[in-house]
Amino acid sequence: MKILIAPDSFKNSLSSLQVARNIAKGLSACTVSNTLDINIQQLSDGGEGALNIFLDDSSFKIQEVWALNPIGENIKSLYLINPEKKVAFIEMAQISGLELLSEEYKNPKRTTSYGVGQLILHAYKKGIREFVISVGGSATNDGGAGMLSALGIDFSGIKNKTISNADLINLNNVSLENVKIRDCKFKILTDVNNPLLGNNGATQIYAKQKGATKTDIIELENNLINFADIIEKFTHKKFRDEKGMGAAGGIAFGFKSFFDVEIVSGISEIMKFCDLEKKIKEADLIITGEGSIDFQSLNGKLISGVANLCKQNNKPFILIGGKIDYNIIKKYYNLGCISAFSIQDRPQSIDDSIKRAPELLENLGKNIAYFLTAFNDFKTLRPTD
Repeated sequence: MKILIAPDSFKNSLSSLQVARNIAKGLSACTVSNTLDINIQQLSDGGEGALNIFLDDSSFKIQEVWALNPIGENIKSLYLINPEKKVAFIEMAQISGLELLSEEYKNPKRTTSYGVGQLILHAYKKGIREFVISVGGSATNDGGAGMLSALGIDFSGIKNKTISNADLINLNNVSLENVKIRDCKFKILTDVNNPLLGNNGATQIYAKQKGATKTDIIELENNLINFADIIEKFTHKKFRDEKGMGAAGGIAFGFKSFFDVEIVSGISEIMKFCDLEKKIKEADLIITGEGSIDFQSLNGKLISGVANLCKQNNKPFILIGGKIDYNIIKKYYNLGCISAFSIQDRPQSIDDSIKRAPELLENLGKNIAYFLTAFNDFKTLRPTD
């Protein structure tokens, strides 16, 4: 029995590779393990962890640079560069990520994407003209204004260079006179399909997990509306309603409004890079998952990408999660999901689950192994058409 373990990271807890290794450890500890051929593939949907996957390509070299984190602190960050092809890979979460902040500093009214622009500019000065940027896992809700400011775009009415959402309400005009980069192409890997604004937009769906209150959300949305109005008036382009524009606090909207940009699904791009379909075809069962399986998982997140690939190849899969909304799981049964397991082994807090994640994932691996022993003929696991 060939099993492929290919999960996302568990936010604020373990990387994709750590999650997979703990599941594999649990599977291997059971008597049934001598019939299992276990393989691991670390994944990312374009959020945190994407840089580690692209490191598998030896043509990329690590670059270190000091830049500003979401709250304006100067920190050492990383990105990748391919000098021969003049291509750079930047993971937004490395410099503007939510995981960089403790709870007390999470405030999307004040966080900025300025550091992303600094990394782009650093690579540009090294001769880079093509950029692949994964934008998931951000702490920001500034529509990419901070990033654009770092690249020399001037926003009239705003005094701060490190622009945050709270500044956007004062925006009244735009100038490109001092833009610092020219003739660049960007491929933006998004982890969600949300538009910029509205009930399914960047603010309404994601601001709460970035530290916003209900009152904050109203203000954040109004500020972002003003930003979109001014930008679209200046560029004569309207992108706010397009899929993916709400990714990473709207940074995809900022990119597309001013540069030569291709917006693509992060998980689709990374699955191609990892040749995941070939590995799924070779497996009998796939185990995938993420920290929280909920309504957001359906908006272009990793497990949906893996599930669709399993469906296309008629392969069964098991979902694992730190916490699971089982109403959402129903939607995955039609794609070939045969079961779903939460790591929570008793009523417990999220903090407890995060602290005990390695132990709980190992136990979960054991439970999956015992679950599989119930099938004398593995073909019975096959999803039905």
